[in-house]
Amino acid sequence: MIRYSLKSIKNNIRSSILFIMALSAIFIAIPLSFSLLLNVYVTIDSDLREHARGSYDLLIRPTGKEAEVESEINMVEENYIGFGSGGISLEEWEEIKELPDTEIAAPVASLGYFTGRHRTIELAMPETSSYIHATFSTSDGMYEYPYNEHNPTGRSYYLLEQGDFFHGFDGLSRGEGGYAAGFQPTFSAPYTYHLLMGIDREEEEKLTGFDFSAFENEISESDQFIYGGESEVEGAGVERFIPVIYLEDPAVPLKMHVTLDELDWSEEDTIQLKQELGIPLEEPLYIYPQYDSLLEEISQRRIGEEREVVLDLSPYVMPFYYDPIALDYDGNEVEIQSYSEEIGASAHYYTANRINYEFRDNQVSVAMVDEVAGIPIYRELESHGRRVEQFEAAEYLLSPVGSFTTEEYQEVLASSPLGIYQQSPMTTTDGTIINQTIQPGSFVSPPAEGLTSIEDAEFLKGEHPIDAIRVKVAGITDYNAAAENKINDMAVAISELGDFQIDVVAGASPTPLTIEVEGIGSVSQPWTGLGAAADIVDGWTTANIIIAVVFLLASITYIMNRFLFRRRLKQSERNLLIDLGWTDRHVKQYYLLEGSLLTVFSFLSAGILLSLFIMLGIIGWDVFLFLALVVVFTLVFISVHSLQSQRPIAPMKNSPKGQAVWVRNIYYYKRLLMVACLQLIMVAIVAVFVTSTITATVNLTNASNLGSFITNSILISLTSIVLASFLLAVITVNESVSSFLLVRKQELQILRDVGWKHSDVYRLCMKESMIWTSSAILLGVSISLYAVIKIHGSVEHALTTAIATFAVLLIIIVLTVHRMVRLQIHSLE
Repeated sequence: MIRYSLKSIKNNIRSSILFIMALSAIFIAIPLSFSLLLNVYVTIDSDLREHARGSYDLLIRPTGKEAEVESEINMVEENYIGFGSGGISLEEWEEIKELPDTEIAAPVASLGYFTGRHRTIELAMPETSSYIHATFSTSDGMYEYPYNEHNPTGRSYYLLEQGDFFHGFDGLSRGEGGYAAGFQPTFSAPYTYHLLMGIDREEEEKLTGFDFSAFENEISESDQFIYGGESEVEGAGVERFIPVIYLEDPAVPLKMHVTLDELDWSEEDTIQLKQELGIPLEEPLYIYPQYDSLLEEISQRRIGEEREVVLDLSPYVMPFYYDPIALDYDGNEVEIQSYSEEIGASAHYYTANRINYEFRDNQVSVAMVDEVAGIPIYRELESHGRRVEQFEAAEYLLSPVGSFTTEEYQEVLASSPLGIYQQSPMTTTDGTIINQTIQPGSFVSPPAEGLTSIEDAEFLKGEHPIDAIRVKVAGITDYNAAAENKINDMAVAISELGDFQIDVVAGASPTPLTIEVEGIGSVSQPWTGLGAAADIVDGWTTANIIIAVVFLLASITYIMNRFLFRRRLKQSERNLLIDLGWTDRHVKQYYLLEGSLLTVFSFLSAGILLSLFIMLGIIGWDVFLFLALVVVFTLVFISVHSLQSQRPIAPMKNSPKGQAVWVRNIYYYKRLLMVACLQLIMVAIVAVFVTSTITATVNLTNASNLGSFITNSILISLTSIVLASFLLAVITVNESVSSFLLVRKQELQILRDVGWKHSDVYRLCMKESMIWTSSAILLGVSISLYAVIKIHGSVEHALTTAIATFAVLLIIIVLTVHRMVRLQIHSLE
């Protein structure tokens, strides 16, 4: 019997090869799709285990301190402690830290916006007598704001040549501050304000891995002498120095705008002036009583050829501390001659209330509350303390004792939600990065640029200084269901210790939020989306199930359709065997063996190609499991199909009179076409469902950075799945049309014999095939469009995807039908 089956395959070699090719294609496309879906699931699970946890699991805040908008959009703002009203005591923190499942409990207290050690800035001596004027500005990334806290109009110098004077110049100055005659011109920069946080060093080092050893440094001797009472000045003395370590990484947005103009003034003019005023040549001009009139006289000698220079001070100025700065007019560093410094302003600071976010019509917006020197302010500010003069009594002063850096941890910080040391950049719609200015009250969430101890925070803020506690749960290595349960149990245990707002940060992810900001426009600000990991798992689990089901249904209908068409082609042969005396049982065995052999040949062909894909690293060995399942299903279907009593699919009789030939032909073959159309409908559903579901899920999960990361890691698999769905469409259209034309081969030959031209037969077949294939595809697209809208809800997105998919499928239909009709017509010759 096997010999007869092999001989039948050989005698019908063309149709057998087409059958093997078609079945091989389905044996490749379906296992490949399921293997890719499995790869997507495994990759997502692996990425979530590795990346979803972050540096801590629970964010503990006092009840009522969260922004109203947080509950409405299920996100936490990046600057979740920036307003610093406190609410948790050190005793409550100790209780949380002592819980058995607590690995880390790192408190943080926002103290406000402080300045630190303030120093003057020197400019190099000019080459000739010159006028030098300087002002300062700050920037938020979009706009430049003049900012001259000490001198609203800036400070000016008139430097006059005198070779035997100190450094070759005497001079006069206009503006606040004295001038040490003969030294380089010196300017007092504005105070820069930065967010100061209180931490527990031990817990913070465990949480972040940062080196905070600078806390061990001593208060400088100069600070203790000038401000600490060691100067023996009566009434002087600071009660408490607060050590501060500062972040050395950020660029402080501060620029110096210098105007240079030569003076029509020689060394002889300087000597003559001093002689006329009766001032010894070795004495400075500023001792002259008529100082202002002298300034007016010299100012008239400006040549008027001004040169404007902008010096970027951000590489030199750090929060709370910077080394003395001396620059030439090209921005190069020069030797320091003299400078002054003070820390008295550190006793004056600001606290800022939280931003008032308005949420309306799914849009978050923020309004300005004030302006300071033209700088927009978005938070209500409160001023505290005062500047302490040298040798004056004070309750406290900040004293910078060292620095820390986060540079080597930037990649980790960027991916970990709700950190306090690094904020992702805020950008406008055109990509401009928005940053905070040196003035408190900026819209931008600042990082912690200065740190002090939690005990000093209690001294400054009172008994409940802590704004948040970041808790890492012990005994968790991977983020999975067991970890989620343990974290939730920990949250319950903490809630029993006090009235806290507890947010589960594990599984959260930084998420861009578009905000309409007054004076700036639309900006994208990073917030933290809670439950991002759960959304990713739910989204891709649903997507995988949908895609797997539609692929499975498509494969079943494809295999059924393939064998039904082959049965139609074999109908005359079957009748002949019965006439020759074959029993019904032998005929069934004969076709069972033939179908099984064709399936085995298809399996071997598909196995070779899939092995090649495996060697190229495109897929894994698991694809053979799916291949085996598809082959087993096919063999089972062949067995059932071959051994059951079969009735031939008879053409329809009594086709409608008076209709076009193509209409009567479609009606005549209606029963046969119904199976082919069902297959095409399923293929259309697969193409639209796969494309729409993947696109919708990507849009859903890409709302968070974690989702974007995972999408990028599975992008090749997703693209391959989409391509597999369209490959299935090409195969299906190709086989449906070719099989239908093969069934009609005798009919088409008769048309040629009675005188029809090739072009006439071509137009008839083309019209018929285009109508029934495109109608089936359109129906499938419509069904899937309705289902996608019901499942994913986005009408516009679903409609766009459906139209695009239908257009692609239509192109496939036109090209495939044209090719198959041409091949069939040529075979008639």
